[in-house]
Amino acid sequence: DPYTYVVSHLNKGFWRGHKKFFAKYVWYWVEDLKLDKKSKKDPVKVLLERWVYVNRQIGSYARSNNYLVVRFEDLFSKDKNVSLPTLNKIREFLELQPLEDSENEKWLTTRKNISKRKDNKYQLSEEHKSEFILKHSDFIKKYGYLTNPA
Repeated sequence: DPYTYVVSHLNKGFWRGHKKFFAKYVWYWVEDLKLDKKSKKDPVKVLLERWVYVNRQIGSYARSNNYLVVRFEDLFSKDKNVSLPTLNKIREFLELQPLEDSENEKWLTTRKNISKRKDNKYQLSEEHKSEFILKHSDFIKKYGYLTNPA
């Protein structure tokens, strides 16, 4: 969902290292988002808009390509009744044989890209959420996200 995307980026360090350098000095690295000058200085607003931009771009591919929509939350759900069939859905889309649940569990439980940061200090404010929902509620609903998660 958009909130997890933003919090994950902020807690992982999206604006650190080479990404910080590129965002600051390579003007085309971050998409041209439709934000006012003040909002462009707020990393939460930038990342929320980037989530919309990226998902609109991905959605546009469906018009001219063989396309499968898979939500990250479904693939990595803790509910095996959601995650395991989702992985097999991807395999079938790629014309591969489905795997047994035990084999799929191995794929889904091997952690990658583990953050070394332990503070997880970034959270989204209710103000950010409300503004985002007001601006993009139709788009959020299109992908089946709750507009006001806990």
